[in-house]
Parts: sequence; structure tokens; C-alpha cells
Amino acid sequence: MYGTFARKKQQKNLLSRLLNLQAEISKILDWKILDEVLHLIHDHEEVAFFGTQFSTSAAILLQTDLLMLEKFTIAYMDSERQLECAKQMTKDSVAIVISLNGNFEHVGHKVLQYLHKSQCHIVWITSTHEDNLGIPMEYKVLVGGSLKNKTTKHALLTAVQLMSLRYYSLFCFASQVDEEEIGIGDHMRIIKSKTITETIKELCIKGACHLPTDVYNRLLEAISTEDSPVSKHTLEILKENADIAKQVTINKSARIQEWPVFFLWK
Repeated sequence: MYGTFARKKQQKNLLSRLLNLQAEISKILDWKILDEVLHLIHDHEEVAFFGTQFSTSAAILLQTDLLMLEKFTIAYMDSERQLECAKQMTKDSVAIVISLNGNFEHVGHKVLQYLHKSQCHIVWITSTHEDNLGIPMEYKVLVGGSLKNKTTKHALLTAVQLMSLRYYSLFCFASQVDEEEIGIGDHMRIIKSKTITETIKELCIKGACHLPTDVYNRLLEAISTEDSPVSKHTLEILKENADIAKQVTINKSARIQEWPVFFLWK
């Protein structure tokens, strides 16, 4: 009974700390530095993330968000692939090192040496105030959190989400937004809800109507190699729908194919 009460109390305290952390994260981040980092990501063709374990998982999350915004970046979980990637970096590349506690100086020593040798742009995302990355860096992004109460991971995830949202606001429909300065620095904007609605609408239609080239090619390959007449016909319907969807405009109604229905039983 007491053990259950104690666990619930611990969970409540942790939740309270996380809520406070999320409320404070936007104040902890240096938005001027963050905007400069996001411009660096946007303006350079080769951008790669480096880190270990959870840091790399957060990097892949940010990579996925940026990919949805049509920005390609590189993020590998495997340390050997990170090392090979570091060897390929040039002075026109951007390296983003995520190390919450600063230990990457030790576990990623070879990677850091290659990055330093390449003279690429280096960004360090961390929760420590100490400058212990071991090599010169162009930007340091502090994400907050505390190693003592284990909130650094949550702070990093929140910062990653804010970075992707900020990237979206800066580059994905900046030309469509009527900007108006308000009294909180130079980094706040008023965005009309209609603009957001129309932008999301266009992205959804594009995602639904335009099949990626590699997927379309695999569909053609499957049609040519499929032996079953019924399966082949189904694949041909998928191809025809993809062709129609690619040609139809927003204001036109697309043809909807009738799908065959199968019942499977033993």
C-alpha cells in the first residue's frame, strides 16, 4: 500500500517537473542562435547529425520532421557510419553534434577530429554550460534540463520539436505570410490561421496525390513480375489510380476505382 502511494507520488513529481520544463524551454533557448542554426541548415546542402544512443534518436526525429519540410539531412545510429560520414565532410558541410552531457568528446573522439579537419560548420546541442566538446564550434545551443533530475532527454525532445516548427515558420511559407512586428524582440510573428490552413491543405493533397518515384517504379516492377491474375489486376488498379491522381488538379474530382474484396479463411 505504502509502496503504491510512494510510486504515485514520484510519478506526480516527475510529471510536475516535466510540465514546468516545457513551460520554460522557450525561455531557455537562445532564439537568435537557434534561428542562425536553422538558416545554416537551410542554406547548406550537406547537413549531418552526430551523437550516441538517445541523442541520435532525437536527431532522427528532427531529420524526419525536416524531410517532411523537403529538407534532406543525414543521421546514422551506427557509430561506424557516423565516422565514415565525418570523413566525407567538407568546409561547405554542416555538422550538428548532439551531446547532452558533453561525453561525446570521449566516445566520438575520432569523429570530432575528422570534423575539425574538414573545417565544416559545427553546431553543438547540449544541456551543459561547460565548453568541453574538445574542438572549436560555430554555435552552441543550450536546451536546458538537469542531469540530476534526469529531465535533459525531455528537454532535448521539446527543443527538437520547437526547432522543426521554427524551421517551418521561417522557410516553408514565409513568402505567404503577412509579417507584423510585435513587442517581443525580432523573432515573433503573427500568422493568419487561413495561411496555415491553406498550406497544410496543399501539403496533404500533394502527399496524397503524388506517389514517390521509387514507390511508383516498384509498383511497375511488381506488375511485371506478378503471376496471379487477380493480384496483377489489383496492382494495375493501383497504378491507374496513381496516374489519375498525378494529373488531376485540386478543383477536379478524381475517379475512384472499385476495389475487389477478398475473404480469407482456413
